[in-house]
Amino acid sequence: MAHILQDISARSNPVSNLLQRVSDAVAQRRTYNRVLRELSAMSDRELTDINLTRGDVRRVAREAAEL
Repeated sequence: MAHILQDISARSNPVSNLLQRVSDAVAQRRTYNRVLRELSAMSDRELTDINLTRGDVRRVAREAAEL
């Protein structure tokens, strides 16, 4: 019960909401950068093996980060 009340209180607090959105955005950006870095480090042959082209890398990173 206390957890539910705390959760409701956090949802109605604008500062808490802002902090949560910032935290989510930072996590998304980290995921985007990690996936982009990993895919960019692959050779064209490795990308072809997973049915990607060099031009797909940014799109796939955005999708992975849900941006």
